[in-house]
Amino acid sequence: MTRLTSRRTRTAVSWLGTSATSPRLVQAVKAAVAVAVAWTVAPFLPGVADDYPYYAPLGALVSMYPTLMSSVKNSLRTLGGLAVGIVLAAAVLIFSEPNVLTL
Repeated sequence: MTRLTSRRTRTAVSWLGTSATSPRLVQAVKAAVAVAVAWTVAPFLPGVADDYPYYAPLGALVSMYPTLMSSVKNSLRTLGGLAVGIVLAAAVLIFSEPNVLTL
């Protein structure tokens, strides 16, 4: 019983070691920290930035992509998702009343 447990422990530690150094995971952690900092700092900025603090984390998230083309692709995907959401919301408002199912 102890050999099986120790083998599972070694496998889990090995998996965690390779997963923790994965470039995607490191990039995700960096993006999460950048978003948290941007969200925290945005209300203290002068001008209209304190009126729209949600743009700061969005800008941080978009800027964390490693290459220009992946950033452009992600921006286009985001805009596409927003467009689909707007079209669906307009269809619900035009053709029916909003309810739990349509939301």
